[in-house]
Amino acid sequence: MVSFDDLIDYIISKSHTRFCGRNPNEQGFYGHLRFCYTLLNCPECTAVKRKKVQAKYEEETPEESRSRDALYKLLDKIAYPMKADPHTKHFACKRCGLYATREQVSDIRIRLNRREKTRQDLQDDYLEWWQKSKKEKNR
Repeated sequence: MVSFDDLIDYIISKSHTRFCGRNPNEQGFYGHLRFCYTLLNCPECTAVKRKKVQAKYEEETPEESRSRDALYKLLDKIAYPMKADPHTKHFACKRCGLYATREQVSDIRIRLNRREKTRQDLQDDYLEWWQKSKKEKNR
């Protein structure tokens, strides 16, 4: 019977080795793991690749046989891990050169994932505003 802690160590070491390439049997691995096991993917490189994969999927797959699950499986495979600098606590992407803190990476990801408002969205917002009571409008 495998203990829960052994299982967690195994999962973390396997996923870390896949992204970072550092052997879990090396000396000092677990100290390295504390900072690096939560590697971030570069939001800019990932967004560009996601758009390309989605466009290729829509182009090659007939509309009647498209499934959201198949597309998500393709999109989940996209990974561009950023290298962590433990001294400054910044992350750097080797592909595009992005150098940012965890908060800045999060802000970039939010900005890239934000959907632009379409005309229909604006009309829905106006209709919602119009149907509110007069008291709510003046707030």
